[in-house]
Amino acid sequence: MTFKRFIFVFVVALLVGSCHPESRFWSSTQNHIPYHLYTWGDGTIHPEKEDYVIAHLVLQSTDSQLIYDNFTFKKDFFKTFKINDTLDGGLGEVFRQLFVGDSAVFLLPRAASGLDSVISIPQNFDTCKTFLASVQLQQLLSPAQYEEIIRKRWEAAFNSATDKEPLANYLKENGIGKKHERNGIYLKILKSGKGHALKTGQRVAIHYTAMFADGKRFDDTRPSGMPLEFTFGDPDQVIEGIYIGLSYLNKGSKAIFVIPPPLAFGEDGSSTGIVPPNKTVIYEIEVIDVQ
Repeated sequence: MTFKRFIFVFVVALLVGSCHPESRFWSSTQNHIPYHLYTWGDGTIHPEKEDYVIAHLVLQSTDSQLIYDNFTFKKDFFKTFKINDTLDGGLGEVFRQLFVGDSAVFLLPRAASGLDSVISIPQNFDTCKTFLASVQLQQLLSPAQYEEIIRKRWEAAFNSATDKEPLANYLKENGIGKKHERNGIYLKILKSGKGHALKTGQRVAIHYTAMFADGKRFDDTRPSGMPLEFTFGDPDQVIEGIYIGLSYLNKGSKAIFVIPPPLAFGEDGSSTGIVPPNKTVIYEIEVIDVQ
């Protein structure tokens, strides 16, 4: 039985016709979040504050409506969560309750979940004002381990580029360096926006100019006056480096993304042939609207 199928059967068995779990099926966290553990892991390692966890997270309403499944997005950064104060009492407490390899279902109050800062949850998703967070804790990384993984990915990504010299010149001319490194790309903010950073599930409209490191443009939305619109987080809408960069932006912000080949068009180049294999791409992006 698949993970999602198990969740469905579990939800039907325990919650048919009720918003309140039967106590004999559930335990409770320190802050009284009900949960049911159904797979046991190594039993030795708990996440701590500042750790990073890689987890399969499925969010459902109590009537089994699927709201979110981070593994459908096929992007690593949607599967990695940092344990910090912003998630305490909600998702952070959920992760700290588990050991590596554990799987459990948690009944999270909507107001205390901590997910509204990450995911765009429908306002009327559940009349019970709670949702089921089904979590499979797959891997735990200390801050040092996480940074080392990012560093190795970073070096491998940019070392695969065929345009190292023009790229070095571009970075120097635009004052882009180590302080602009973000999850495998360079990100330089040109203008700050307002509100929260983009959340999975939101509709976003962006204008962008795309170019190579030598300055040659290969795409631009501005001449047509028609921004690119898509749902943030949906698979195959934009290249992965754009998803990463946009996760740091909000409405009205403007930034430069310098994206290495593995997070852009890879060793094959674009399907149209416009972007050659192993080419670094640079996007100047402005977030026009967020809904």
